[in-house]
Amino acid sequence: MRSDFQKLDYSSIADWLAQLDWSRILAALAVVFVVMLTRRHLANFSLSFFHRALAHFDIQFSKTLSAAIQPAAELFIFALGLIAALGISKPPGQFGDNLGNLAVSVLVASIFFAFYQSTALFASLLHARSQDQTPMDVGWVDMTLKVIAAVLGLGSVLKIWGIDLGSLITGVGIAGAAAAFAAQDLLRNLIGGMSNMAERRFDVGDWIRAEGVVEGTVERVALRSTAVRQFDMSLVHIPNSDLANAALINMSRMKHRRIYITIQLLHSTSSAQLHSITSLIKNYISQNDAIVQAPGASQYVCVESFSNTSIDVMVYCFTASTAYDEYIEVKEDLIFEIKRLVEDTGARFAHESRTIYIDNAADLDSERDQV
Repeated sequence: MRSDFQKLDYSSIADWLAQLDWSRILAALAVVFVVMLTRRHLANFSLSFFHRALAHFDIQFSKTLSAAIQPAAELFIFALGLIAALGISKPPGQFGDNLGNLAVSVLVASIFFAFYQSTALFASLLHARSQDQTPMDVGWVDMTLKVIAAVLGLGSVLKIWGIDLGSLITGVGIAGAAAAFAAQDLLRNLIGGMSNMAERRFDVGDWIRAEGVVEGTVERVALRSTAVRQFDMSLVHIPNSDLANAALINMSRMKHRRIYITIQLLHSTSSAQLHSITSLIKNYISQNDAIVQAPGASQYVCVESFSNTSIDVMVYCFTASTAYDEYIEVKEDLIFEIKRLVEDTGARFAHESRTIYIDNAADLDSERDQV
C-alpha cells in the first residue's frame, strides 16, 4: 500500500514538473534576482519621484517620513517583482495559485506596513505645533493607529486566502457581543480625544474651563481620559467624550485679561467732581503701558448708572499681559490710583446705608424729654 502511494505521489510531481516551461522559470528567477538587487535603488527613486510630485501641490514630504516607509517601499517593489515573475512563469495548478496569493499578500502587507511605520508621524501631524509650545502626549494616538493598521492588514491578507475575519468575529457569539458592548465607551472616548486634538481645543499646560465638567490645567491626554489639575491641586481624569461634548473655554488663549471695576460714589458727588474723576482715570489708563490701548482693545471710563445708594462709575480695560500675577499687579495699581484720585477731588465713596422711618417719632421725642 505504501509503495503504491509513493508511486502515485511521485507520478503527480513528475506530471506537474513536466508541465513547467523551464525557459519561463529561468526568466522569472532572473526577474526576482534583479529586483532583489535593485529594490533599494528603485525604492529611493520612487520616493524621490513622489516627493517631487507632492511639491507641485505645496505638500511637504519629510525625510523622516521617507525613512520610515523605506522598508515598506522595498517590500512593495519586491512584491511587484514577484507578481511579474509569476506572470512570466505561469506555474500551473494549486501550487501556482498559492504562489499568486502569496505575492498579493506580500503586496498588501507592504502597504499596511508603510502605514504602520508612519503612525508616529501621523499622530504628531494630527496636533502640529510650534517649538515654543508644550507638546501634547500623542503616544496613545500612535498606539491606536498601529493597532488599526495591524488589524486591517491582517484582515486584508486573510481575505486574499479566502478567510473572512468578520465571520470569525461573528462566530465568537455572545462573548463577542459583550466585548463590543464594553468597548463602546472606550471607542466613544477615543473618538472624543481625537476630536479634541484635531480641533486643537487645548494643549498640555493650558488652563481650560468646561462648565459643569472641570476647570484647571491640562496635564496629560490619554487613550480614554484627559488629566486636569484643578486649582485646589487635585488631579481629576475627565472622559474625552465629556470634554468633546462640553462648551469648553480655553483661558490660556485669551489675548488680554479684562479689568472691570465699578466705583460707587455718594449721591452728593457733584457733576464737576464726576467729570474730573473720569477724566483723570482715562488719562492714567492711556499712559499706562501695561494696559492695552485702542484699537487693540476697548476702554471705557464713564458714569454708568444711579443706584439707590450710589452713583456708579464703570472702569473697563484690558491688561497687555495674560499672566495672572502681572494682571493682579496692574489691577491693584489701578485701584490704588482710583482711590487717590477720588480722594483728591474731595468726593467720597458710597457705602451701604439703611434709613428707618418711625411713624410716632414725635411721641417718642416728648417721652424722652419728660424722662
